[in-house]
Amino acid sequence: MSFEWKVNNQFGIKPGPDTTKINVLMHYVYEDKSAKQMEKTGFIVVTSDEGLHKEPTYQQDLEGYGTIAPYQIEVKRREGKETYYILMPYARSPEVKGYYDMIVYADTDIEIKELIEWKYSLSVQGDWTAELSGGDKSCETWLNNPQYLLTLPRDLPDPKVTFTILLAQAKAALDLIPYQVMPYQFYIGYYVLEAGHVESIVAQCDTWKNAQETYIHFTVDTSKDNQFVIIPATHNPGQLTSFTVTVFSDIPVELLKRN
Repeated sequence: MSFEWKVNNQFGIKPGPDTTKINVLMHYVYEDKSAKQMEKTGFIVVTSDEGLHKEPTYQQDLEGYGTIAPYQIEVKRREGKETYYILMPYARSPEVKGYYDMIVYADTDIEIKELIEWKYSLSVQGDWTAELSGGDKSCETWLNNPQYLLTLPRDLPDPKVTFTILLAQAKAALDLIPYQVMPYQFYIGYYVLEAGHVESIVAQCDTWKNAQETYIHFTVDTSKDNQFVIIPATHNPGQLTSFTVTVFSDIPVELLKRN
């Protein structure tokens, strides 16, 4: 258990076809007997459509927070997508040491497994400036946003590659409380296009989010195309701040600024 949530284990729950309720209980055996358990640890519950790799952020599709009391999940299925509930245990202070159990029970059979790390991650930093802040695709100036060329290897044993792209805007000065999800001034999102067809959108954020971070999981067929353009954007043009684009994958990739 670590205060840095990204290094902690994550667990994915896949509801059965008839599952309606899932209960989660965290039991923590800690060394400091004078402190209450709920003051030391907790866990975050988010939804996902991937269910294999560790989630890159807790800020998207947040369901809620668990403490010492059982946390009940009312199962809601994503239309056209797989539905997973991801458990993210965390410590509330750097001094926490001990062991924990995650106890999960439901009204029908479910699947639960520990999520694995992505093998590779690559980040680039950029800025939405007066010249490079074109807004989302509803704006005529949307192609004026920063652009990044993503290159995947050719001739892979399996040409279908799943990866995750995380977009994070600069952290707000008031965003100080660990694990909270606070609203941000700017709504952010991004588009993934075919490199040779700027108007051909391969993937995009479902909605622009007023949070520090947003991401999507998606799969591409590298036998057809191995180069894509990532265009991060604010919802409206002229919104100026810095950002970071991170690609998580199980194969090495190249990410270069295009404009």
